[in-house]
Amino acid sequence: MVTVVNNGLSDRNNLMVQAKVYDMDGKDYFYSQVFNSIGASSVRRFFPLNDFLKKMDQKNGVFVSLKLMNEKQEVLSENIYWLADKDGNYKGLQDLKSAALKVNAVKKSNGKVEVALSNPAGNPVAFFNRVALVDSQTGKRILPAFYDDNYVSV
Repeated sequence: MVTVVNNGLSDRNNLMVQAKVYDMDGKDYFYSQVFNSIGASSVRRFFPLNDFLKKMDQKNGVFVSLKLMNEKQEVLSENIYWLADKDGNYKGLQDLKSAALKVNAVKKSNGKVEVALSNPAGNPVAFFNRVALVDSQTGKRILPAFYDDNYVSV
């Protein structure tokens, strides 16, 4: 069940909840997109995924991507889940093909670097990537380094 929790003190209207399912080869199966609202300090069930997932061939497991967006289609929350295969095993990552991510790094002010990762359509899911800042001359990591996000899936 796709469920949204609003821990805030105000209602949230015109929300879009989007669910996509990807197999281990990166093929996406769009499942659902709904528009709705949620009250303050409440929990709301939006739609089930079980029937759809049972119809898929989950021989190696699947990834489920959930996004919650506002009326301007700005992402409020994004989560990716790796689900077990039809036998309940999580061994599918052992055979996951690698994806050649496109990396764009831009130096910002005061020693900040903004890194954007993209995964071209048709690639497998690039699961749990860790970004590291490396000195181009020495090949060594630059430490300390602090991240807004790390171990990301694309």
